[in-house]
Amino acid sequence: MISNITRRTRVNWIVLPLAAWLVGCEALSNADAPAALHAKETNSSVGSPKAKAEKNTHGGRLPLPHQDEIDRLPKDGGKEFNRLIFESSPYLQQHARNPIDWRPWGKEAFDEAVKLDKPIFLSVGYTTCHWCHVMEHESFEDEEVAALMNKHYVCIKLDREERPDLDEIYMSALAMMGEQGGWPLTVCLNGDGAPFWGGTYFPKNPQYGRPGFLQILTEISRAWRETPDKIQTNSKALTQGLRAKAEADARGAMPADLPQRAAQNLSAHIDLDKGGLAGAPKFPQPFLYKFIWQQAQLSGDTAMRAAVLVTARKICQGGIYD
Repeated sequence: MISNITRRTRVNWIVLPLAAWLVGCEALSNADAPAALHAKETNSSVGSPKAKAEKNTHGGRLPLPHQDEIDRLPKDGGKEFNRLIFESSPYLQQHARNPIDWRPWGKEAFDEAVKLDKPIFLSVGYTTCHWCHVMEHESFEDEEVAALMNKHYVCIKLDREERPDLDEIYMSALAMMGEQGGWPLTVCLNGDGAPFWGGTYFPKNPQYGRPGFLQILTEISRAWRETPDKIQTNSKALTQGLRAKAEADARGAMPADLPQRAAQNLSAHIDLDKGGLAGAPKFPQPFLYKFIWQQAQLSGDTAMRAAVLVTARKICQGGIYD
């Protein structure tokens, strides 16, 4: 389903059942929440007390172990890590010590969801996303949240800079639900990858006029078990909308010179004095510069090459070391 879908059709009506559940969540307090919300049980042993104590001592993220140590870890990451420890993405590695049993995007995660008859919780973000880090600190590092997610969901973390194609698909689905887009992108899927509910940042408990993440997780899990027909209705309508969008976006074969022209246009927007794209904010975008550099090497375009080099030099001379 995911390989083909992606026409922005307004289908607000399909999310009314789920929206109704979540309106009720906003009025709940922790004292009113079901006992399951307060359970400390978890199916995963990741996020050891030792690691947390060391993290508090250091006042920040612990460095990752050396590759030879990582190679000796069990498939699930062991007691201190989850499966993201084996990924190359810096964003995914940031979540490798979360107590959530995160999995990377792949067939194994979807097979597990089908086998266990659980919904997939998909969280999409990127390294420099402020609210991604806020939600990690408030919820993804929290044992109470982790217990709930590990018990009722198969959890996937995705780096939008690695898979912008998937990010676009699920962001389009969020727009079809009548929700404002942004990151972290939070989407619930069935075992085929079809979305049926989505949002962005949620605080752990109700605040900022938003429902609490714990209540949302509980209500969606209940809906999955008790009203699967509503889940199926939502996912079917969203899938049809995404397929229609993909068909409308199809424009035939890509011109052979399009990548080079795109790189030239992008390089024209680079600040040749301070590096990076002109204007602010100047978040590093490695995939952008890699693309321009590749096209410069293929075409021999010295202007594109110079635009990348001035950015690299300014980064080296600045305060970015990660």
